[in-house]
Amino acid sequence: MSAPKKRLRASLYVKNIPPGVSRLWHYWAVLKRHLRYYAAFDKVSFWKGIGAGLLRAPLGALTIFITGLFVDSIVDFYQHSRFIMVGDFSIPYPLVYILALFLISRFQRFLDAVYNVSLIRIRNNALVGYRQDLSEKFHKLNSQEIDREQVKDLITKVETFWITNATNFYGRFVGVWEYFVSIIIAFGALSAISPTIALLVILVPIPEIFIVFKHYRKHAHYVDDIAPLMLERNYYFSALTDPRTFPERKINGVFRSLIERYRHVADLVSSGYKKVLADGEKRILSINIFDNFLLMLLKGYVLISSILAKSPVGKITATIGYIDSLYRNSYDLQNNLISMFDELTFIEYLYEFQDIKGFADERKKGKHLKKGSPTISLEQASFKYVDSGKVILDNVSLQIKGGDKVMILGKDGTGKSSILALLAGMYELSDGIIRFGNIPIPKLARGQIKTKMSVVPEDFARYYMTLKENIILGDPKKTFDEALYKKALNITGLTEWMKANNIDDEKTVLGNYFEGSVSISSGHWQRIAIARAIYRNREIFLLDQPFTYIDSHSVEQILPKLLAFIGNRTLIWISEHTVHADYMDKVYELENKQLVERKIRKGKNSK
Repeated sequence: MSAPKKRLRASLYVKNIPPGVSRLWHYWAVLKRHLRYYAAFDKVSFWKGIGAGLLRAPLGALTIFITGLFVDSIVDFYQHSRFIMVGDFSIPYPLVYILALFLISRFQRFLDAVYNVSLIRIRNNALVGYRQDLSEKFHKLNSQEIDREQVKDLITKVETFWITNATNFYGRFVGVWEYFVSIIIAFGALSAISPTIALLVILVPIPEIFIVFKHYRKHAHYVDDIAPLMLERNYYFSALTDPRTFPERKINGVFRSLIERYRHVADLVSSGYKKVLADGEKRILSINIFDNFLLMLLKGYVLISSILAKSPVGKITATIGYIDSLYRNSYDLQNNLISMFDELTFIEYLYEFQDIKGFADERKKGKHLKKGSPTISLEQASFKYVDSGKVILDNVSLQIKGGDKVMILGKDGTGKSSILALLAGMYELSDGIIRFGNIPIPKLARGQIKTKMSVVPEDFARYYMTLKENIILGDPKKTFDEALYKKALNITGLTEWMKANNIDDEKTVLGNYFEGSVSISSGHWQRIAIARAIYRNREIFLLDQPFTYIDSHSVEQILPKLLAFIGNRTLIWISEHTVHADYMDKVYELENKQLVERKIRKGKNSK
């Protein structure tokens, strides 16, 4: 289940405070936000894992303490042969400590199992939930935001790093509390013997931790630098495994070129990783040898001092055990804190993406459109792409009345589809106004334009589902309209196609992805896209080259039926040729960033 949306709120940045404090405050904000978000996927497992970690902490110190007693009991047993009577049985005293150590180890194993099960449950829920949240946020944005390189980079980073780092972060978060409690216990026990030694043991790992911190920072910066390469690597892998383009790769020998490109980019990514990681490991290994040498000196000093003081063997064993425990937990605590700091850098990508504001995000309240097909007006409209700077429209004015049938012509690359996206509210004008029913788009309530439109995009979707599922996709709460569904099938010629090819519209899965699915032509995928728009059945139909893959004979059969279905509602048709222009009320051609009206020669297709 997806985490509640309230977990993905509020910007993480704080203004008007010193940079150093702002950075710490920023990471504190990310930490709180992430813990709320991650815990929301499975609160019971989240807290159960933390509880198991806290209960594990004293067991280590208890094991050291009982081990010391066990060693002393063996020495004492050889001298006094003490037994414990249990009924008619006499049990050697050291065996009691062995039993105690066994019970502690079993309880430790039980707590490990509780933690591992909790981690698996919350990780699986998070894997599904965060992708749902990611998809929902992606859907709320418009094409204007999706086209930005920042958004593409963030999505690549999130999918590559989030779940791994989020899961590791939870494990480290549990570990921090476990190590902290263990340190308190071990420090207290060792301080009772020598406070100076206890303090020195805690300080020993600091140089190594400093090197680890620098290594993690370098790694994080490197990942940020290679994000474009990672995006390119992922693209080539998708291109190599796309079943729709398999024939071209196979027959035209495209595979070899693509695989070489993939290998080249992947090698650039991995070679950089290897260098960063290898350099870091060398430095960490060098300082680790120095740390362990210092620790060995401390243990040697304690051992010699204890022998000279004629301390019991068990006490010496316990003291050395507390030194090892204090060092290990001190190192692990500091390393976990540094690792968490590093992981927050990767974890934050999701929240950066969630915090992206689209141009329509502030449009929560606004006016609603009346029933029927509204008049659409462009007033001194200009538009250019922000990233490329390419100008599509320059001071264009146009009015499409409700019920008009309009065709927009243009050559490849002139921006015909961009006009469609502008009318659908997917982009924001650089200058000028678009009105629907005399209301400027910014004054409309969010989603109002969408409720008026049925779209057949040039790059239509191919959903690997049944025919019926493909067509009725939309609002899950909408009651199924069987009559409208059958009309969509009949208009597009899919009814005859189903019968001729023995297609069960409720059972046969289309495409070539799932087992038992049926591969179909691009022309029939396009018919399905048209049928989907028909079933949506709105007041404005936007058709972007809707017959590219459909044979001309079939188009002559489909188009009159489609126009009859649209009736008095608005049609805006993007095309590259004038073959069916005589069906239209008006024809415009996009050239030199202007929409120029063309005269229509009425022929056999005239209304």
